[in-house]
Amino acid sequence: MQTKLIFAPLVALCLFQPLLKAQNVIPDFPFLFVKGEATVEAKTTHAEISLRISGEHQEAAKAEDNFRTKSGKVLELLKELGVTIEISHQINKRLIKPRDSRASVDPFGGGLDAPETASPGQKPYFKVYQTIECRLEELEKYSETVSRLVASDFTDEYNVSFGSKEKKKIQQELRVAAVKNGREKADALCKASGVSIKRIHAISEERFSNISLLIG
Repeated sequence: MQTKLIFAPLVALCLFQPLLKAQNVIPDFPFLFVKGEATVEAKTTHAEISLRISGEHQEAAKAEDNFRTKSGKVLELLKELGVTIEISHQINKRLIKPRDSRASVDPFGGGLDAPETASPGQKPYFKVYQTIECRLEELEKYSETVSRLVASDFTDEYNVSFGSKEKKKIQQELRVAAVKNGREKADALCKASGVSIKRIHAISEERFSNISLLIG
C-alpha cells in the first residue's frame, strides 16, 4: 500500500540587506516571507487505531458493569483480529447532569473542550469510558478489522491513521525538500523584482502566528 505524506510547510524570512537591528524581530528594510512545501511517496507499514469504549447508566455500579462488558468484548475482538494494543488510557468516571435550558448559550461554544451534558429534562447518569490506542500490522486485514469494530457496536468512536516504520527518515527527506522548495520560490520572486537575497534570517516549521502584529 502506498500513501502520499504532506509535510507541514516551512516558513523562511529572507532579507535583502545584511544588517539587522538586534531589538527588532522583523527588519525595517525590505524582506520576504516564503513557504516551502514538499511531498514524498512512502510505503504505509501499519494502521494506528484509536477506540473509545464507554458504559452508561443512572446507577454508577451498572455503568461500570456496562463498561466492563463492552471492554471485554472489544478486547476479545481485537485479539481475534490480531490487533496489538499499545496504550490503554486511564478509565474515567463522570456524572453527567442535564444542562439548564434557561441558561444563555454561547453561539461560538460547544467545542471539543465543552463539558458533556445531558439533554434538558433528562435524568443525570453515570458514564465510564476509556480510550485504547491500537496498531494493526497486517494491512490486508484493515477492511475486515474496521468493519467488524463498527458492526460490533461496542465502541463509541474510533479514529484511524496510517504510519510508516521509516517515519524519521521520511521527515528528514521532507525537511530538506521543503527548504529547497522555499529557496527556489524566494529566488524566483527576488529575480522578478530585480533584487537579490543577502541571507536567510530564520526558518521555522511553525507559522509566524503574530506576523500581522509585527508588520501591521
